[in-house]
Amino acid sequence: ALTGKPQWEKTVSASILCRPAVDRQNVYIGTRDHEFFAFNRRNGKQVWTTKMGSALMASPAIGFAPNSTA
Repeated sequence: ALTGKPQWEKTVSASILCRPAVDRQNVYIGTRDHEFFAFNRRNGKQVWTTKMGSALMASPAIGFAPNSTA
């Protein structure tokens, strides 16, 4: 944020149609070809990916579980 320069960037399998969701650890994005990704927000390393049933056409949502141990 201080310099405005990107910290990292990723190439994914298809277009991204919506804004990512971000929490303390990860950046979450969905693609048009049914892939859903989590990337470490500090270094850009892929944390996980999963195939969804259809194209991801809406921004991911992050919930808060007050009793969670995560």
